[in-house]
Amino acid sequence: MGMSASDNRDRSSSSGLDSQLLKQGIKQLELEIQTLTGWLQALGPSEAEPRLAYEDMLRSRREMLSTLQKQAERMDSASEHSENPVTQPSNSH
Repeated sequence: MGMSASDNRDRSSSSGLDSQLLKQGIKQLELEIQTLTGWLQALGPSEAEPRLAYEDMLRSRREMLSTLQKQAERMDSASEHSENPVTQPSNSH
């Protein structure tokens, strides 16, 4: 069973939305990482408990950021392939 034109439009707008959400998520995580880094730098040597909590949050945010960046790269790569299909040379004589 083939896809209709409306199915293709829905898929296209959905991937655009997914791409926007990924970009927003990446921006948000970058801001959170900046904030956490600043908090860690402001902590004194006697504040071990908050330091451990912030370091854990920072590690988690960096892992999430890495995952989102990889997913964004895959989406960009997939959209490039769908926008620029490889054409085979014709064999007309």
